[in-house]
Amino acid sequence: MSSVSLWIVPTDRPLPPDYDSILAPDEQSKAQRLHFPQDQHRYRLMRTVLRRLLAQTLNCDPKKLRFSYSPKGKPTFKNPDVPIHFNISHSGDYGLIGIAQDQLIGVDLELMQSKPNFINLAQRFFAPSENLWLTTKTAAEQQQIFYQFWTAKEAFLKATGLGISGGLDRVIVSETLQQYESLPEPYQVNHWQLLSQPFFDHYWGAIALNQTDAIPNSVKIQPYQWE
Repeated sequence: MSSVSLWIVPTDRPLPPDYDSILAPDEQSKAQRLHFPQDQHRYRLMRTVLRRLLAQTLNCDPKKLRFSYSPKGKPTFKNPDVPIHFNISHSGDYGLIGIAQDQLIGVDLELMQSKPNFINLAQRFFAPSENLWLTTKTAAEQQQIFYQFWTAKEAFLKATGLGISGGLDRVIVSETLQQYESLPEPYQVNHWQLLSQPFFDHYWGAIALNQTDAIPNSVKIQPYQWE
């Protein structure tokens, strides 16, 4: 099995003192365009950590990493020969970073907040079979399952670079919540693995990997070690 590494990152801590010299001008500009100061802070912190982790993986200077972006905004290495794929997500006070060798990876992390309209959201974005199954559950179960569905769909759409416009309702999750039942063409279910698990008390996360080797139903997430 190819190497896969995952880190959980607290985003409520101060920015590292060298962040300003590590981030590229386009990253600084994007952070500045975010409306809320806390969103600017989280973006800068997560991008700094991502650069540090990629630099450790590739044994290079984090300042020298150069990224390209898909039409939907997915970052990849500007040099297509680098066999490393990565993805990043953050919600609430935590972020999740995944780095994989020779395989696409997508990650999504969500703070499970009570939403008075989450059933309406499900009816708008989920497949009919998923909505039908959701209605058979209790209110407490429905909210958790909603986040399990949502993170699994987002992880796949982020891994492929399709983005939400690729069709949340076309990424169908099985009732086991641990595998995909249907994917948009030309993607095949047997080429993708899904990891779905809780993080802390109120977070749910998912990791999508395009490989066929057997992988465990859960993985150990490393806490990011600050100097």
